[in-house]
Amino acid sequence: MEEESESVRVKDIILKRKIGNGSFSVVWRAEHRGTGEEVAVKQVFLSKLNLRLKSSFHCELNFLSSVNHPNIVRLLDFFQYDGCAYLVMEFCA
Repeated sequence: MEEESESVRVKDIILKRKIGNGSFSVVWRAEHRGTGEEVAVKQVFLSKLNLRLKSSFHCELNFLSSVNHPNIVRLLDFFQYDGCAYLVMEFCA
């Protein structure tokens, strides 16, 4: 991935700035190109996940895609691209 200060486009999402990272993922402050909506995007590096972590990731994805609650961040979209999974979520300032 490019420098933090540079915007990177992935499909309809513009990744603007890293706001967090861990061993297997990076969370970006981003913008949806179609709507202009500010979103948070969790980029998961699939090659870094072992079998147990892949299972946990699928559980997280299933949970987020099935729940709609005011105290839980909404999953707006999900896609895979270039060896990564991208969870597009509502941005909470």
